Amino acid sequence: MGVVGGVHQEGLDIEPRAHLYLVHAQSPATWFPVRNMTVLLRTGVEPLGLVSSVRRVVARADPNLPVYEVTTMEHHVASSTATERFSMFLQLVFASAALTLAVIGIYGVLSYSVAQRTQEIGIRMALGAEQSTILKLVVGQGMVLVFVSIALGVIGALATAQVLASLLYGISPRDPVTYVAVTSVLTVVAAFACYLPARRASTVSPQTALRYD
Repeated sequence: MGVVGGVHQEGLDIEPRAHLYLVHAQSPATWFPVRNMTVLLRTGVEPLGLVSSVRRVVARADPNLPVYEVTTMEHHVASSTATERFSMFLQLVFASAALTLAVIGIYGVLSYSVAQRTQEIGIRMALGAEQSTILKLVVGQGMVLVFVSIALGVIGALATAQVLASLLYGISPRDPVTYVAVTSVLTVVAAFACYLPARRASTVSPQTALRYD
């Protein structure tokens, strides 16, 4: 007798339940009528290369026993999670598209804002503002909007995180590491999108900026 750890018998999304393991030869047929049996074979070589050997061993034990649905554990687990993996792939595609659109949007908004403030920037530079000052000004104002947007996004994600719970295994829908990683990536990408128009603004000569209409 012994006690084993929890096993996801019905699926990865179903919590392990109590199971009783019995030796097949000693289990009363009236208690647990067995119509089929799954045999697991651990090997150090290519698993599918042993199929013919397994069939011969089973045939020697009982020629009437069919051997079917022979597959590897890796393939079995992959098949059981195919729907979930496809859903996560679609979400990854949509998330990548959303990130791309966010970068384009940030760059476009800041480029337009810089263009509208060209004369102001020229006046600042004519009064002695250095390029680094203009760069910090534009990037700082852009990042304020980014941080506000990220904060609102995190709040929204926390509020709707439970929707993704059925697609996650071994991780909480409110996992702090995931939120930190995602917000860090968004911050870096947004900072780069802010830097490009800010860099362009800091290199405009005061004479050109003051003549800009």
